[in-house]
Amino acid sequence: MCAYERHPEAIQAWKRETYPSIVAAANREGDESYFWDEPGFRAEAVQGTTWGSKEESPVAEVPGKRQTIPAASAVNL
Repeated sequence: MCAYERHPEAIQAWKRETYPSIVAAANREGDESYFWDEPGFRAEAVQGTTWGSKEESPVAEVPGKRQTIPAASAVNL
């Protein structure tokens, strides 16, 4: 679901009913509940524009290589 597809009523119902029932079930079992997310970060060279003399193709060097940094986090409320 994208941010522009949010449903405020469904969010409130989840906060009011679903999430508390998940936490209660985990507590009954002696467990904990966590929110888990696996974002990725990418660093890419910014490709801009350049110019050159008429009828001569400009050559622009690309700085560095593409980098991907995986990450993971868990939050317990």
